[in-house]
Amino acid sequence: MTYIREKPKIIKESKYTQYIASIGYKERISVSATFTFDEKSNSLLNIYATIGGLYYPEIAYADWEAFRPDNILRIYGKPSGVEFFLSYPTEQTTDHTIGYEFRFRYESRKFVIDYTGQRTLNQTKLFICPLKDRYIESVYIYLGDNLELKPTNGKPLQEVSSISIDDFYNAMTSNANEACFYLDRTAFGN
Repeated sequence: MTYIREKPKIIKESKYTQYIASIGYKERISVSATFTFDEKSNSLLNIYATIGGLYYPEIAYADWEAFRPDNILRIYGKPSGVEFFLSYPTEQTTDHTIGYEFRFRYESRKFVIDYTGQRTLNQTKLFICPLKDRYIESVYIYLGDNLELKPTNGKPLQEVSSISIDDFYNAMTSNANEACFYLDRTAFGN
């Protein structure tokens, strides 16, 4: 069941106009999109979309299969960049975990996609399995020029691990459920 989550908004700024729409799916998944237009040139500058609520037990992979990391890699090919981000809880966790996020960049296509909300044991060498670790919570999709990406403090895969983008791509597209590797937590400066 799909339904309108909130009334669409229009935000006019000095140079641009943004149109924002939000819908819900299966009572748990929320999808919102922002379209930024340049009124002078009458052109679409960029699109920013968020898909949230993917971690609920009633949400199956089939509900968001087109946006799964392994499928994005199969469809668009090897990204020009892969970045990782660490997130620390504001309060001490009882399960001794740390959050991580990752981003694929397709510079020539003006396309970026982020996956957020995963967790792994907090140790010097972080063992991560992007499709098996605790649920991906949200997917953020950016298309176009002048993208305002958040967060901005990511580290390239090659700086925080011993694997290349080629190795990452091959692991994620051949047997995604077994695609596991180490990240060096100290390379993040934390």
